[in-house]
Order: sequence, then structure tokens, then C-alpha cells
Amino acid sequence: MVETRADLEAAVRMLLDEIGEDPDREGLSRTPERVRRMYHA
Repeated sequence: MVETRADLEAAVRMLLDEIGEDPDREGLSRTPERVRRMYHA
């Protein structure tokens, strides 16, 4: 279960990695933060 904002960002990074994406590449590096903000807006 995702309990903190940091946990949510880590989960999104893991998801990106699992689908074969590089979460650190340009265009994806801020995706975990964007997803977190979407759910905590």
C-alpha cells in the first residue's frame, strides 16, 4: 500500500522500469512527481 508521497513516486518509478522505460530519461524524469500531484491535487 502506498502511504506517503515518496512511496507513490517510488511506485511510479518501479512501474516505468517494469514496462521497460528508463524513469531517468528526459521526458520521464518528472513523471513520478506529476503522477503524485495528479492524485494529491
